[in-house]
Amino acid sequence: MPDTAPYDANFTVPERLHVDRLSFTGGLVTIYASTTDPAPECPLCQQPSRRIHGCYTRTLADLPWCGTPVRLRVRVRKFFCDVPSCERRIFAERLEDVARAYARQQQTRRRHYELVLERWREIRRLQQAGADVTDIARKLGTSRPTLYRYKDLAEPPEFGQHRRKGSVLDPWVPYILRRWEEGCRNGHTLFREIREQGYPYSESNVARLVAELRRSDELTPDRGRRRSASDTAARAPGTRHVVSLFLRQPGNLTEDQAAYLDRLRASDEAVGAAYELSQRFAAMIGELGGERLEECLAQTESCDVPALRHFAARLKTDLAAVRAGLVESWNNGPVEGFINKLKLVKREGYSRANIDLLKARLMAA
Repeated sequence: MPDTAPYDANFTVPERLHVDRLSFTGGLVTIYASTTDPAPECPLCQQPSRRIHGCYTRTLADLPWCGTPVRLRVRVRKFFCDVPSCERRIFAERLEDVARAYARQQQTRRRHYELVLERWREIRRLQQAGADVTDIARKLGTSRPTLYRYKDLAEPPEFGQHRRKGSVLDPWVPYILRRWEEGCRNGHTLFREIREQGYPYSESNVARLVAELRRSDELTPDRGRRRSASDTAARAPGTRHVVSLFLRQPGNLTEDQAAYLDRLRASDEAVGAAYELSQRFAAMIGELGGERLEECLAQTESCDVPALRHFAARLKTDLAAVRAGLVESWNNGPVEGFINKLKLVKREGYSRANIDLLKARLMAA
C-alpha cells in the first residue's frame, strides 16, 4: 500500500490488486478487487504454482475515505502445491502487502494506530512540559476532545482489543459447571434449578452453554462421560480411518499409526498388496505422474483383491480423461465453483425463478 495520510481524500489500493468495481451503498464504500499474480508461491516450500484449486472472498476493513467507511473485498485464489516433498497440498495466495493471514484489517489501520501512538506520546510530553490544552491543540492540530481523552492515559491506547461482553448467565455459570461435574447433563434440569435461584432469562442461554460443554474434547460425543485410556485403546479404527491411513504418506504417520498398519498388513497378504498399490496410486496422483498410469493399472489388474481389479477396469473405460487429469495442470475447480454459485442463487429464490430471472440474478451476484 503506498504511504498516504490516514485521512487523505485520495485513496489507493495495493499495486498487486486489480479493482473490479466500486460500490457506494448505505454510507459505505465497498471495493471489489482480485489478485493479479499468475503463479503465487507456496508459503512452505516457496515454489510457484499455476494449478488453481478454487477461490474465496476476504473482507477487510480499511480507513475511512472522506469520513465514509471503506470495506475491501478481495477474491483470493487457492492453489495446489505439486512439490512431492511439501507437506502443504493446497494453499491460499498471501496478501502480505495488503493484510496478514487471517487478519480482518488492512495494514493501513495498523499504520494509523502507529500515528495515534506518536500523537499520544507528543501530547504527554507537552503536558509534562507545562503546556495547557489550548497550546497543545494549536501546536498538534488536534481537537480538544482528543486531548482530554489522551492526556490522562498513563498507558498507550490499545489497538484491536475487543473485550468480551458479559453474559446474563455469568452469575450462574459456576453452579452449572459444578452440577455438570456431579453428573447432571440435562440442560432443562439445569435451567429449572437456576430459575429457582432467581435466573429470570430464557432457557436458550443455558442450552448454548450445555452444547459447548458437550463439544469439549474431554467428553465422549455419545454418553457425555470422560474418555478413559482403556476406552481409547479398545476402540478399533473405523473403515474410513483405515482408508485415510492407506493413502497417507508414511512420513506423516505417527508411531502408533505406523505400528497399526504394520500389524494390519502382516495379518493378510491381500491387505498388504492393497496398501502397496494404494501408495503407488497416491504418489502418482500427487506427482502428476501420468506416464506411470498403464504400469499401475497392469499391477492392479493382476492383484488378488476383486475391488481393486474392478477399480482398474472402471478407470480403463475413460482412460484418456484419467490420463489428462494426471498430466495437465488445469482442472475443473473454477467450473464447480460457479455451479455451486448457481445452485445458491437458485435456492435463494426457493427454486421458483424462471431462466430469465435466474440469469439476471446470477450475472448481478
